[in-house]
Amino acid sequence: MAAELDLDQPSISRGFAIADVDGDGDLDFAVANQWEKSYLLRNDCPDCRTFLGLHLRHAIEANTKLSLSAGHPSGLTRPAIGATAEVKLADGRVLVAEVDGGNGHSGRRSHDLHFGLGHFPKNQTVRVTLRWRDSTGKRHQQRIKLTPGWHTVILADSEV
Repeated sequence: MAAELDLDQPSISRGFAIADVDGDGDLDFAVANQWEKSYLLRNDCPDCRTFLGLHLRHAIEANTKLSLSAGHPSGLTRPAIGATAEVKLADGRVLVAEVDGGNGHSGRRSHDLHFGLGHFPKNQTVRVTLRWRDSTGKRHQQRIKLTPGWHTVILADSEV
């Protein structure tokens, strides 16, 4: 496949990133080369399987309640670093991810969580358990049901 993408030649790479850069649910990737051309390869998958994408965020203002919206974030929020999502599928599989800003000299991870659901029906809900700490350090947990696709969750900074 590398030859088909014109990526089969040796190069000095400085980084590699995978993300849904165009918001369509399939994962794209970028290769950052040193002293050479870098690449962004957009995955246009017309028949991809379903996914659950989560933007777990904290509101800038205090004393907010948990809120859900379809799609990508808008408004003043910040990533909920350290928050986790546990997705329980009907077949018994459990998928877990944490909002992590990454580390290292020049490396970073996306704050978004992306779960591949396979042949999961697009109109069926999946059970998600969210865990996070608010701005005072207090632990919270909330169970929600979501359909596949991108969702923004503003996590509570007070009792829910």
